[in-house]
Amino acid sequence: TVRKQSAKFLELHGAYEEFIDVMRYMADCVVVLQHEVLDRVSLRELRILKYRGSMFYENAFPMIIGAEGMDVSIYSQEEPAAPASSERISSGNESLDALLGGGYFRGTGTLITGAPGVGKTSLAAHFAAAACRRGEKTIYITFDQTAGALMRNLASIGIRLKPHVDAGTLVIYTASSTMQRAEEHMIRIKAMMRRHQARCLIIDPLSAPVQLVGLISGLSVADQILHYAGLTGATTVFTGVAMENDPFK
Repeated sequence: TVRKQSAKFLELHGAYEEFIDVMRYMADCVVVLQHEVLDRVSLRELRILKYRGSMFYENAFPMIIGAEGMDVSIYSQEEPAAPASSERISSGNESLDALLGGGYFRGTGTLITGAPGVGKTSLAAHFAAAACRRGEKTIYITFDQTAGALMRNLASIGIRLKPHVDAGTLVIYTASSTMQRAEEHMIRIKAMMRRHQARCLIIDPLSAPVQLVGLISGLSVADQILHYAGLTGATTVFTGVAMENDPFK
């Protein structure tokens, strides 16, 4: 019985595959959804094979299905970025602002790098607190610790983020570096920025999830996040752990 059922399944499966092959030629638009597991992490992708009479992107793009529906991450250099701003905003540290000539340029990306324990998170948190005091909605993404632990540790050095979280100005999101792939991190970050209408974004540290150095459509996740932030005019601050005393490794 099992052999007969297996043979029947293979026969039907073969007929289905043949039908799909024929439909690819007959249909005006062919969209392929793929699902695979890599390193024990689920990965979904969407690819347009054909769309007659119209331009389209041929690459496979990461996709997630969540409570808000289906989200597909698309990178396009054709989208116009926000105009370059000459406005400076405070880093949250007066001495650093003086060294920078008034602070960070609005809408730009800043990388704070150094060995563990030198104060990268402190500088990032100062920037988050300063942005919230200006009334700018901010997202702080941490890979190192929970939101509660982060707020507790920063409060010990006088940086109090909890009032801004309670006011709804600041969102602290604890991301897992092992349970999600780089594509999912990117999609979720972009979704949070849209939902929260964030003017400032902090990722601390960017170097925690090794997957974030991977390429998607030819660009790293950090590049794509910076590109998206540029489209919205958001100011980003990344931290990164320097390896072997080289800040760029």
